[in-house]
Amino acid sequence: MFLLVRDEDGPTVASAINAFADEEGLEPIDISANAQNPLAMLSVLTGPRAVVTQAEGVVAVFGLESLDVADAEDWGAAMSAACETEVLALEVEPEGVRVHVYDGGEPDEVIEMPLDPSGRTRSGALADFTDLEEGHRELAEGIVAGTPTELAMGILRCFGVGAPGPEAIMLSFVDPLDDEEAETEPHLEVLPLAGAPSPTGFTQMFSVTLRGTDAVEGLRLELSGTALDLASIESVEVVHRVRGSNERVTRQAERPEGTTFVVDDAYLERVDQPPPAFDLTDMFATMQRLVSSGETQQLNTVLVSVRATKKRSGQGELTLTAEAPAADVTGGEATIDVEL
Repeated sequence: MFLLVRDEDGPTVASAINAFADEEGLEPIDISANAQNPLAMLSVLTGPRAVVTQAEGVVAVFGLESLDVADAEDWGAAMSAACETEVLALEVEPEGVRVHVYDGGEPDEVIEMPLDPSGRTRSGALADFTDLEEGHRELAEGIVAGTPTELAMGILRCFGVGAPGPEAIMLSFVDPLDDEEAETEPHLEVLPLAGAPSPTGFTQMFSVTLRGTDAVEGLRLELSGTALDLASIESVEVVHRVRGSNERVTRQAERPEGTTFVVDDAYLERVDQPPPAFDLTDMFATMQRLVSSGETQQLNTVLVSVRATKKRSGQGELTLTAEAPAADVTGGEATIDVEL
């Protein structure tokens, strides 16, 4: 989901997002208050967050789906009404991209952009909304795209929107109800971390932490999902601590025969903050952040790295399920989207 808010500035759009999220029960996180805490700063990337970035004549919003409070249509209507301007809400679908247009909070039109089998997807109707000459021409002549995600990125490019820069505004939130549930039920929390795609396959990472009880020993990890039809698992690496040790060890299975892995000596004590997000495209920076985070957090975060080799192209999902068989703890799972 992406929003394009026309003729507005980033702070105004950010304020409107905060107001709508507040109405839906989310509480904002004061990022500036945690500026000197690397762990806290990185941990917000694993929770509900949105990024607001300014382009020429338009403000783009990324990541609203992570707030899980509204769909593209609701966000488009709410931002259009709050900012009293025209908003384009991009919804990525399996067949292409659907663009909802709102003006003054009211629906104006819906522009369907199914992927063209030729590899060039055109939309003269959407071309009329961009003020950029090059963007208008590309939309009219056709965006080169082989997947819905590539098409969405091409549409953003036609409106002058690239990757968020240093001036982008990061908005982070917490759901108080999630915190209450975590306090009442012992469970394992599994989170997807940043992945690193490559022409030959992918590497994806997950983290596992413990909530609601003091400690568990022994984990059962299972991989599943349609991504396993697209790629062969080359290795699974698990980094964890053992009981009585202040150092972490690495267990690695090369070319595993199955998708279930039992780590009998993995030891987890309860931690009260989620783990940081990692960037596999910059492992040096990742390790620097990990070193600067709290010792307890480091020791009690199990990292699971999955490396796979591509078999065929397509889109799928990779899910990691974690259980603690020897403890009365609810298991957890997390899913990562994979595109090859």
